[in-house]
Amino acid sequence: MEKKHKILDHTIIGYFILLIIAEVFIGMFGFLDKFLANYIPGYGMETQVMGIDTVQASGIGYAIGSVIFVLLFTLWFRPHFKGCFSRKGLLYGLCFSLPVLVLSFIGSGLNIAEKGLAASILIAFLKGMAPAFSEEVGFRGVGIANYMRKAESEKDVMKIFWISAIFFGLIHSVNIFAGADIVSSLVQAVSAIGMGMFFGAIYLRTGNLWPTIIAHWAIDSVEMCRADLNESAGKVMEILTGDYFIIASAVVGGIIGLILVRKKYHEEILELWNDKWNKSELNKTDLNKSDVTE
Repeated sequence: MEKKHKILDHTIIGYFILLIIAEVFIGMFGFLDKFLANYIPGYGMETQVMGIDTVQASGIGYAIGSVIFVLLFTLWFRPHFKGCFSRKGLLYGLCFSLPVLVLSFIGSGLNIAEKGLAASILIAFLKGMAPAFSEEVGFRGVGIANYMRKAESEKDVMKIFWISAIFFGLIHSVNIFAGADIVSSLVQAVSAIGMGMFFGAIYLRTGNLWPTIIAHWAIDSVEMCRADLNESAGKVMEILTGDYFIIASAVVGGIIGLILVRKKYHEEILELWNDKWNKSELNKTDLNKSDVTE
C-alpha cells in the first residue's frame, strides 16, 4: 500500500520544500570542505561574512552530503522507490550530452586563453563537484522524482520540466547580490534555464541522475579552470569571448531537452517513472486488499 505524505503529496509544494531541505542538509557537510581546506592548498578561500573572517570551501563535502540525501530520500519511500542512481540510461544520457559538452569546452578553452589557467586544475575539478552534485540532487534528483510519484497525465511531464528549468535559471540570478556583474549574471541565469531544460529532460528520460551529475561536473570543472572564476568562487564578473560558445551550448541543450520530452515520448516517460515507483505492484496490492475486504 502506498504511503501517504501530507506535504510531499502536494507535488509542486513538495518540489520546493525538498529543494530547500536538500540545500540546507547538503550545506551542513561544508564542514568537511573547511577541514580539507586546512590540508589542501588552494581548496579554501578566505573571505568576510558580516565583517568576520572565514574560510569558504565547497567540493567533496557537498558531494558526500548530496549522495547521503538521495539515499535518505530513497529510504524514506522504501520499498516503493527504486532510487535516482543506476547504470541504466547512463550511456544514453552522456551521448546526448556530447554536443553541449563540446561547445562548453570550446568556450571554456577560449576563456582560459583570455584569463589564464587556474593555479591548480585539480582544485578546480574538486570545486566543480559542489554545484554538480548539490544542484542536480536539489533541482532535479529528489524534486522531480517526488513529482513523478504522483504524475498521472502526460501534462504532468511538461509541468515539472518547466518548473525545474525556470527556477534553476532564476536562482542563478542571485549572484548579483553576491557581487557579480548584473549583465553577466542575467546572461548566466538565462543560460541556466537552457541547461535546466537539458538536464531535466535527461533525468526524465532515464530516471538516472548520474548522466546529469557527470555532465554538470565536467562543464563547471573545466570552466572553473579559469583563473578569474577560480579566484571569485565562480562569480562571473564579465562576459568574455568564450562565453558566447557557452551560451550557445545552453541554447543547444535547451533544444535537445525539448526534443527529448516532446509529446511522442510522454507515455514512455510516464511508464519509466511508474516502474521506478513500482506503481504496478502498488495497484496489485491495493486490488488484493479490496478483494479481501469485499
